Amino acid sequence: MQTPGSPQAKRHEPKGVKLHSLLLLLTGQRRHCRVEGESMRPTLASGDFVIFKPLTNASRGKSLQEGCIVVANHPLLPKKLMVKRVHKIGFKGVELRGDNLDSSTDSRQFGLVSSESIKGVVEFIVTLSKKEKS
Repeated sequence: MQTPGSPQAKRHEPKGVKLHSLLLLLTGQRRHCRVEGESMRPTLASGDFVIFKPLTNASRGKSLQEGCIVVANHPLLPKKLMVKRVHKIGFKGVELRGDNLDSSTDSRQFGLVSSESIKGVVEFIVTLSKKEKS
């Protein structure tokens, strides 16, 4: 199942995460982080995990597309990562937004982010809760 607006991200229940995805994660070819907060609802809920493909300078231009979900350094909290959707890509930077605009701190508050601050593109969403997302 594909996540709307993000052709790369696929949602899986914990049992459905494919073995090769886990191997990529264990061998360091993929990374993961836990979602906190409501800024990406309904696509992501607090407690979900995202598995993302780290970006390199060579892959950045090919992998980074408008509409994809990314993991990036938070520009206001340097030691914190954030999960947002790429809204626009421009010459001066990347505009990131949460799907839940009323609960998101994003480029509308902190401005454009450099493409170098984007750590990776989300490929899989692991939902641990059985609760229906609204």
